[in-house]
Amino acid sequence: MQQSLFTSLKRLLHLEQNGIQRCFCSKPPVKPSISQRRDDPVKGKGPVTWKSFAITAAIGGGLLAFMLYLKKEKQNAQLVERKRMLGKAAIGGKFELVDSANKLRTSEEFQGKWLLIYFGFTHCPDICPDELEKMANVIDDLDKTQHIPEIQPLFISVDPLRDTPEVVGRYVKEFSSRLLGLTGTEDQIRAACKAYRVYFSTGPKDKDEDYIVDHTIIMYLVNPEGEFVDYYGQNRNAKEIASSIIINIAKLVGFKPGSFANLSQCFKNEQVLQYYAGILDPFSWARSDHIEVNIPWLPFENDTRCYDELGCLNITRSWYHLINRPFNVFPLPRSVINTRFILYTRANPTESEVIRVQDVETIDKSNFDPKKPTKFIVHGFIDTPLSNWVIDMKDELIKADDMNVVVVDWAGGSLPLYTQATANTRLVGLELAYFINYLIKNYGLDPKTVHLIGHSLGAHTAGYAGALVPGLGRITGLDPAEPYFQGMPAYIRLDPTDAELVDVIHTDGKSIFLLGYGMSQPCGHLDFYPNNGKDQPGCDITQSPLVPLTLIRDGLEEASRVLVACNHVRAIKLFIDSINSQCPYIAHQCSSFQNFMSGKCFTCKPGSGNCAVMGYHADLSPSLGLENEITSHFGLTHMPGMKYFTTTGKEFPYCHRLYRISLQLARPHTAENWVQGFIKISLHSEHGIIHMDLTPTEDIKLEHGTTHMVVMSHPADLGGKIRKVELNWEYDMNVLEPQSLCLLWCNDHLYVKSVAVDEMELPGREKRNTDFSNKLCSPGKRSYAEISNRGKAVFYNICKPDS
Repeated sequence: MQQSLFTSLKRLLHLEQNGIQRCFCSKPPVKPSISQRRDDPVKGKGPVTWKSFAITAAIGGGLLAFMLYLKKEKQNAQLVERKRMLGKAAIGGKFELVDSANKLRTSEEFQGKWLLIYFGFTHCPDICPDELEKMANVIDDLDKTQHIPEIQPLFISVDPLRDTPEVVGRYVKEFSSRLLGLTGTEDQIRAACKAYRVYFSTGPKDKDEDYIVDHTIIMYLVNPEGEFVDYYGQNRNAKEIASSIIINIAKLVGFKPGSFANLSQCFKNEQVLQYYAGILDPFSWARSDHIEVNIPWLPFENDTRCYDELGCLNITRSWYHLINRPFNVFPLPRSVINTRFILYTRANPTESEVIRVQDVETIDKSNFDPKKPTKFIVHGFIDTPLSNWVIDMKDELIKADDMNVVVVDWAGGSLPLYTQATANTRLVGLELAYFINYLIKNYGLDPKTVHLIGHSLGAHTAGYAGALVPGLGRITGLDPAEPYFQGMPAYIRLDPTDAELVDVIHTDGKSIFLLGYGMSQPCGHLDFYPNNGKDQPGCDITQSPLVPLTLIRDGLEEASRVLVACNHVRAIKLFIDSINSQCPYIAHQCSSFQNFMSGKCFTCKPGSGNCAVMGYHADLSPSLGLENEITSHFGLTHMPGMKYFTTTGKEFPYCHRLYRISLQLARPHTAENWVQGFIKISLHSEHGIIHMDLTPTEDIKLEHGTTHMVVMSHPADLGGKIRKVELNWEYDMNVLEPQSLCLLWCNDHLYVKSVAVDEMELPGREKRNTDFSNKLCSPGKRSYAEISNRGKAVFYNICKPDS
């Protein structure tokens, strides 16, 4: 590359034309004399001649033909890659069901049509109606869009006992006349659900013989060939789904010539372009397959290197991106990286045993037991097996269960430069995959019991390995590294196809340009974003003596981590804390962290699958339909890309209980339309008292006659039953906001009708049967409490049914 740049500079500095050499000199050029100009043989001729024009045209035509050839080859490669990726997603297939007229309907008769499919049941209390209403809005939007082929919406029941053809027929007509409802026998429905990897499970019956069916909350987009194209979860609104469907149609079949100049005409405010280009990949123009001109360091052909029994690695143009991944190199030699596998068990919790497949005796004489669960810990950039967190995680895992804990040592390849370290992860992934497959083949290790835990670059290393181990049980990515991976194709980074379950904790997703080291992009089946996945509490070194305290308590190594990458390593701490903690890290699916904190996504309803457990026990999440293990290939109720939010504390123990505080404000005739100020609350229960500041950073504007909700976290568990609530109010006058000044003629009191306190709890937990929702009212004669400035009010669990 340096040689090519030098040659280009040399050509720019030394141009030769018509026998005259042009160069940059320190002296001004000498003008030719009059006699010399008279004798000039090219007098009267311009710089362009017919000969030069013909040569230029010939060269230009050749270059144009070559570029058109490259473009055609690129399009063919994209078509092959698209078909390969569609084939990779083993979703969709044949089904035989009946419609409302009890007529048999098969998947074959829908060939040639685009389908939008949703699985649910007619007795669903709220999720299914909301999703079907959303589906109806999507169809309405698409029907209004010109040059879009007709989309056939399907509702497939997962409740064969109650959902007869007549019941389903009446149900779907409530949402759209275009919606076709299908049902069938239990075997027919189970076969259809299996084809689309839909999970469903019938819950227990109540005294009225009613029950809830827990099921996948996903819409599936299927093309006219019956192939799965895309999916849409509960967190996507109708406009986003419609925009995505248009984009998918455009990519797969294209629009009629001249149908419209650009995709932004489909919807107002350029929603399509924002969704496809601006939101998903703002640098899509920089992808190597979008670059029409030659970049010197991008290879035209595959470059491949093989590593004996491990296999081969190649570098193609698809591995390049001018912004996200501008350079690629091959890994260092195996002898330099020197990947080792260090075993710990309860028989040797502190004494390491290095085991190698090249020396079978090291395995036979070790404490490795293939019948026990096996956990692999994969460190990241500039880390080693001796890092504090690796030792802490190993100790907690062994404490939690009798298992094999294998530390993957690739310290020889994790050193700077970062570009080289990212390349080394590919070879370490090969080493790890070969090691696991050897144990599976020769020692009977069950791949479903294998769990890879990787931090930063280690997360992507685990992904490379998982892609080569069929049926691998689980991968946990702890803040996967962003640089060189964010925005890249799935085969370059950790992705959901790398294991039966891929759960990811994001803690430092601010973007590398803002000194964030972790990915913000979802890359698993369950993607957790504690504290919005960015700034973690306790990591602001300007607000606390964090580094000195860490230096005294944990030593120089940990203090250095806190100083440089506090947010990035927080994922490690959260995972370690979750292993043996009695506090569950409950997270809720939501469209944004702002909506989560405002209480719009809170209740973990049975059958909705909208909650999950972050950390070590993620495989027990209700949303996965799992009990004690990953039961089957179809046990995943959520497709990739689902975001789950929660909040944590700023120090150990990090796990907090989540409470939603709802203030129902009254509006008597004496109240102002709105007031602003600060609120503090105290919750009293049989288990203790907790105090929380509902406005920790700034004042809040409250409109009388409305309900204000906020989600707060606290390490204490009040057990669900709240007996009393104390509410403190202080009005805030801001001189910069004249409307907030309350002096003589205004009322700065806050009027509260009731206070509701909900504690987030997983559904169906067997430890207790408690109502986790509480509504408390004022004991006064009036139906509300009047709180003066710097005053307080008390609310008790004495609300009347109609209050």
